[in-house]
Amino acid sequence: MIHKTRDASFKTIFANHALFAEFLRDFVSIEVFKEVRSGDIKDESAHFADLDREARDSDIVKRVRLSSPDIPEVYAIALVEHQSTVDFSIVNRVSHYIDRIYMTLLALLLQSSTSTRR
Repeated sequence: MIHKTRDASFKTIFANHALFAEFLRDFVSIEVFKEVRSGDIKDESAHFADLDREARDSDIVKRVRLSSPDIPEVYAIALVEHQSTVDFSIVNRVSHYIDRIYMTLLALLLQSSTSTRR
């Protein structure tokens, strides 16, 4: 029961854009996150919801717009699960998200290059 409570608490923090922006600014020691505001964050979890039901309920995917010209945006993946034993399949879930993000970005790039040729 304690794990479900912790999972719900973390999911509440990550689901709320203002709290997630505060988390990035205050707890992640990466300079490009220091200026992130709630309006810079978009929940992309539904876009990646074709994973199994358990993953969809506990995983959060956010697209974060940054003020850096070198890095205009990043994707943040939060697998919110407290477990009493090591779950080696988590690596596969993260790999799947990374693959889907690359495919999404590739499709956007191809769509952009096609529309500029016309």
